[in-house]
This record gives sequence, C-alpha cells and structure tokens, in this order.
Amino acid sequence: MTVWRALGILARRWYVVLAVALIAALAGFFALRGAGVYTAQVSVRLLTPAALTSDENSLGVRPEGLAKFAALIEKQFNGNDEIIRFGSPDATLAGAGVRSGVSVRLLNSGSQWNQSFREPLLIVDVVGTSAAGVTSQVDSTVAELTRIISERQDDAGIDPRYSVTTLVSPDPPAVNYINGNRSRALAAIGILGLGIAVLAAIETDRLLLRRSARNLLSAAQKATTRAR
Repeated sequence: MTVWRALGILARRWYVVLAVALIAALAGFFALRGAGVYTAQVSVRLLTPAALTSDENSLGVRPEGLAKFAALIEKQFNGNDEIIRFGSPDATLAGAGVRSGVSVRLLNSGSQWNQSFREPLLIVDVVGTSAAGVTSQVDSTVAELTRIISERQDDAGIDPRYSVTTLVSPDPPAVNYINGNRSRALAAIGILGLGIAVLAAIETDRLLLRRSARNLLSAAQKATTRAR
C-alpha cells in the first residue's frame, strides 16, 4: 500500500482516526495526572559472630554458610509468596511498575538467568503511596527479619556469644519519590495511538468496501432477475 493511498483511507475514515485520537488523549490525560510513588530499599547483612575464631556454631562462619542461613530467613519471611527476582541488584519494585508492595530477597550476584547467591545479604524493597507508610513498612519488615533470625538461633540453642547479628544499611532508610518519565509515557501513547488509528482505519475501510461490493452485486442480481 502506497503512502498516498493510506492517507486517502485516513481522510475517508476520519471518524475512526478521531475516535482513536480521543482515546489516546484520554490515556495521556490520566498518564499526566497519575501520582508517583515513594520507595525505599535497605540491605540487611548477616554478620559472623565476633567471638568466633576457630570454633563454629551450627550456622557456620564462612560466607557461604551465612548465605545459606540468609536463604532460610528469606524463605520463612516470604512463605508461599513468589519471590521477585531481578537481573540487577539495583533494580527495584517501583522500577518494575509496582505501586504498592514489599519484597525481601537474597542478593543475586549473578544474572536473571544465571543466579548466584553467595552473599549473606537480604534486600528489603518497599514501595507505597506515602513516605511515612514506606518508612513504617521498612522498619516493621526489618524488625520481623531480626525476630526470625533470633528465633531460629534460639531454637537451635546457640550461645548468644556466637549468635549471628545483622547490619542494616542505610539506617534510617532513605525514601525517594518517583514520578516516572511523563514525556516518555506520552510519546509511547502517541506512537501507539497513531499505529492503532492507521490499522483501524484501513481495516474499517476494507470491511466497508467489501460490504458495499456485496450490496452492489446483490442489487445487480436482483435487477437481472426482475428483467427476466
């Protein structure tokens, strides 16, 4: 199909183009009005007990031993909920389009397809609609992780001198406001709207021309029948 023919179809089916343009404009309006979100991310690192030298508790003193323990904490906290894995340690729930939620995941030193969990580091990722709510959720999540860590060691009968401790960073959490890229969103809506308008106009033109041809053929057949 030539450009001139396509332009002719768009002009002939202007009402289809107008309808799509109105829908795109409405989508752009809501994209501009859409409120941003608040997000915070902290790390909870499991630390080898300072009192341990050559002795070991049942958790092990090597990083991989602590990483396995951290994996147990991650699993207990999340329960049956699916754990969101990202290909980059810098990725966030907000960046993935989540507007409200909490994620606790073990640091992935590999990639999204070749995962590696060698560090005893839990990432707490929170996104919400208010700064105060996000801060509160981070604090309660860290408190819950600390409780699980202490409870597991108490149940195992670990001497407090040899207990694994945690380091939270940053503390207090830094809360950021993310409003997204409005220009990019509008551009995407505009491009998508243009494509849909062209396709809808061409398809509508094709269907209407086919129906018109059938009507003309039917009328010609009726006229021939009456003439006989």
